[in-house]
Amino acid sequence: MTFTIKRIIALTVVLAGAVTSFVILNTSPEKSSGIGVSTAGSGPGFDFQADSSEVFTPSGSQNDRLLDNKNLTDNLAKLYAQKIINDNPDGVTSSEYGDEISVFSTETANTILQEQLTQGLKFEPFKKSDLNISDTNSSARQLSYLENVSKSSKENFGSLKYNFAEILDEWALKENNEPMKDYVSRVPSQIEDLKTLAVPSELADFHLQNLNLWAKKLVIFTAIINMNNDPLKTFLAVQELPNIVQESLDLQDLIEKKYKTLKG
Repeated sequence: MTFTIKRIIALTVVLAGAVTSFVILNTSPEKSSGIGVSTAGSGPGFDFQADSSEVFTPSGSQNDRLLDNKNLTDNLAKLYAQKIINDNPDGVTSSEYGDEISVFSTETANTILQEQLTQGLKFEPFKKSDLNISDTNSSARQLSYLENVSKSSKENFGSLKYNFAEILDEWALKENNEPMKDYVSRVPSQIEDLKTLAVPSELADFHLQNLNLWAKKLVIFTAIINMNNDPLKTFLAVQELPNIVQESLDLQDLIEKKYKTLKG
């Protein structure tokens, strides 16, 4: 998918920078295990600074439940730094090449990275007990429900200036976050509408999947927008885009088929 190429390259570069986010002053030409680092006080010093860009957080009453505020990139850098400190209890040593410190292998660095990646993007999904389920399952009631779902989407997203594909293109190819911010800022209202909507019990499974899809969109797109603050989380979010797009298409197809069946 061409929309990910430019940003994926940028993410790879930024992520590589996070992995090697130590200030290298000098290195031994003969000892690959030794690396000069900046020093402060009596122990080794590591220079890692997260981007100071403001973190984008869409307003919504479900944010505490859905948005994980942990910064995976910061956590990764701290784990790397702590690993080096643990491996060098005596701190920086001096040699003819300058101040040196032993660092772990690329394999160890990759293991730590993979452990962070396996955490994935987390949120507490909605359950059936969170839904407003009705025992009325007549065709008219189910039709009314489907029409209300469509109405909610139109009310929340009808005034968007860009369609979904264009939003991704603006972000990936033009590095323009504003259309995606506009889209994401509307998602909490969509979640609230779906959460309170009366659902015929026969459609409860579909409704729960739809509600959690919007929850995933909130988490994933918020992470993508905040690439400068947490590139590792954005890296994970971008990988989920194909799944989100496919699930959205599948649900839309399901809605259309169900609506046509009920209309006869």
